[in-house]
Amino acid sequence: FDKMGNKAITPRKDSAPKDVLEADNWLKNDSGTAKGGSMRNLFSRSTKSRKGSLDRESFETKKLGESWKNKESKKLDKRDRLNLEMKFHAILRDSESGNQDGLEKDQLLKLFRTGYNIDITDVLFDKLFNLMDCDGNGTVDKSEFAVTMCFLLHKGSAHDRIDLAYKLFDTNKDGSISKREFSDMMSAILPPKLKALLSVPAGKESFKKFLDRELAGELLKFYEEMNELESKYKETGIPTTIAQELVNNYVAVGSEDQVNISAEERDRIIEAVGKVQAQDGDKVDFSVFSHAISESVDMLERGSVVRFKQAIRRPPFDLFTNLAWEIAGLKPKEPMTLKAFRRYAEKTPNLFNFLDELRDELDFDLRNSSFKAFNKF
Repeated sequence: FDKMGNKAITPRKDSAPKDVLEADNWLKNDSGTAKGGSMRNLFSRSTKSRKGSLDRESFETKKLGESWKNKESKKLDKRDRLNLEMKFHAILRDSESGNQDGLEKDQLLKLFRTGYNIDITDVLFDKLFNLMDCDGNGTVDKSEFAVTMCFLLHKGSAHDRIDLAYKLFDTNKDGSISKREFSDMMSAILPPKLKALLSVPAGKESFKKFLDRELAGELLKFYEEMNELESKYKETGIPTTIAQELVNNYVAVGSEDQVNISAEERDRIIEAVGKVQAQDGDKVDFSVFSHAISESVDMLERGSVVRFKQAIRRPPFDLFTNLAWEIAGLKPKEPMTLKAFRRYAEKTPNLFNFLDELRDELDFDLRNSSFKAFNKF
């Protein structure tokens, strides 16, 4: 029974759309005002239900998506909307698509990568498309296109890149971010460069944990020690005793933390340090180790960092996300609010530079209709 005392149903995993639509009282707002029309339209647009069924999670996501679009739509300037809808029809016409009602995912991906020259990852584009496809029917219509493009340009409720990132990765648009949504987001936007990754809150500690699982912690240990020595001895040279310790600990075959560098580089370092010692020198030029550092970083970035970003998306999210939850001051099962997300994000503001790049590439003046990218598409 609903709160008005009338018989109603709640959509369950295999509720048939017609059964849900017949439950008129369930299709009412809290005030009792009928809203069956919009809900019926929502069901009719669903193309992802199987055997005439629509699971509850999918329905709720679609409903929230429609609600979000309607709210954002009210913020649009009429001229902006008309301008964007005209551009939408121009793209649709040029795309030679058989579907004249909406743009499909591959068409929009081509627009971003070819029209805007944005090197957007598949994961990030999936999130972007999910934001645009408000009703979840697999295509983006003119209204969805206009609302989302203005939203990305901070003409809607997103007033800064942190706010935009939060709403972009609130996949089901319920106003909070779950650990799964957060993990997906961080997997997509964590920097691929080692130095930048280690500067992210929870990045250094969680990446070390991951390397320990891979039994490859020596590479990061070598990199960090060489970074520390560089700040002290880059200009003056490394004391010979310390250089020999580096050889004994990381370079020599069979050493405790032997790093996986090329045999040629290994022999060259050993020979260079040995030559200084033979001449009773007290300093070894820092550049002797520079190539070994580059090899180690390259190996980490091409292998371990890529696998790490994939691994943080997998439950139970103990590799990165749980630590981020602690940094944000959240309890383990508590969803992340925008306020908590800001607490985390403000520790590494550069993490969301990709959104500035995205917005810059969507560089057009809605008032003057100067869409650079669309002219190339």
